[in-house]
Amino acid sequence: MQQPFIGGAKNDGKSDLSGHDRSVTIYTTAAIPWLTGTAVNPLMRALHLAQNGFNVHLVLPWLADAGQQRELFGNTSFADSKEQEGAVLRWIASQDLPLPERLSFLWYDAAYISAAGGLYPRSLLEALPENHSVDIFIAEEPEHLSTFQTGPCWKSRFPYIVGIVHTNYDYYMEHGGLPMQARKTQHLFWETQLCSNVDLLIRLSNFDALHSPLAGLVPLEIANVNGVSQRFLSIGEGSLGQASTVNGVAAYFIGKALWDKGYEALLALSERDPALHIDAYGSGADAEAIEHAAALRTHGRMAHHPGVSHDDPMLQNYSVLVNPSRSDVLCTVTMEALAMGKRAVIVRDPSNVFFIDNFPDRVFAYDNEDGDSFAAAYVAAVALGPARPLPAEEAELLTWEAATARLLGLVLPAAGAGARPPRPDGKPDLSYCEEPQGMTVGQVHAWQELLWATGNGERLPEVAQ
Repeated sequence: MQQPFIGGAKNDGKSDLSGHDRSVTIYTTAAIPWLTGTAVNPLMRALHLAQNGFNVHLVLPWLADAGQQRELFGNTSFADSKEQEGAVLRWIASQDLPLPERLSFLWYDAAYISAAGGLYPRSLLEALPENHSVDIFIAEEPEHLSTFQTGPCWKSRFPYIVGIVHTNYDYYMEHGGLPMQARKTQHLFWETQLCSNVDLLIRLSNFDALHSPLAGLVPLEIANVNGVSQRFLSIGEGSLGQASTVNGVAAYFIGKALWDKGYEALLALSERDPALHIDAYGSGADAEAIEHAAALRTHGRMAHHPGVSHDDPMLQNYSVLVNPSRSDVLCTVTMEALAMGKRAVIVRDPSNVFFIDNFPDRVFAYDNEDGDSFAAAYVAAVALGPARPLPAEEAELLTWEAATARLLGLVLPAAGAGARPPRPDGKPDLSYCEEPQGMTVGQVHAWQELLWATGNGERLPEVAQ
């Protein structure tokens, strides 16, 4: 039997979802003080939707284990979700952002799975009050949120559901050594979940990924619906007259110190040409190994330093960001660098099309794993000297105001259109929910054995049914 909608009325085609008093609920997979993209970007989205007149509930993961909190949050822990909410509010204040009255926070119970490198729900919809009203439900990383889903499909609970894809999971599975058949099985599972849970899927870029036969059943839009904090744009506005190097080095890289985040590619490219000098900033599990490899392979031409915030004053005089990473659907670090008036040397890849197409005078693209192409892009970017402010029309593309307008332009016409259309095979859309859906706790553990086995005996925490 289909579950009833929770509180919110089904759209009848007459609803003006762009007006006040409409409700948006956003679920995401990370929370401040974990400064990862899926903590920061959904929070910024929630703030700007609330400023646009929507009543917004941002639903964040609560990790009860204090040891795991310290591992993720840098030796910081919280007694309860209310205390962590205080940290979220302090971060908002630190960004000089107003706190809209229409924004509120809820928390769902989560568990950290180190083999997968992320937080996963123990329970998801239970975080919502019984009378919770929703006009638009936004799932940030819907494939992640539904990986261990044990409850009803979302389409039976909410009138319109948008999934925003942040992460190229196939890249991590491939580079983590997962066999092709297991990767195909994972994609088939995810796309089955998306059919039952999502009305519109938004990818930040048209990145390369495996697809199953179900891939075309969920409407898809390719759009960058993220922006950057005004602080980065303000740095860019004041960039005239800056130096072009830090201790004689013009180029830098910033990213979590994990090999998958582009460090191996950066080392491979850097060691080919003795004229290339790059400073890398990042903390993480592989920091010591990266520092050792950099010293050995580049003889000091690539220096590795502990991680800092991207808007730290010590980074402002670098004029060029070098970013070889291909693991992101769309790289926030590249957006931030461009906002600060810097130039970017990036790999020619579908995940970087937004930058290549919209910032032709600031972006220097090179062919993947081509040392000569990389060296030419590096030399051309460095030769242009200090950073300088973006033209107004290019800076506007990076704002959260523009990103929110792009999101609403995609979502509002479809969300207000009325009943869901039939499935491509002619069945009613909600018949997805009548087919096998969700997983039992036993199936969750079996799935982990196949896909997330680490060889160290790690097991999933118990997941609510």
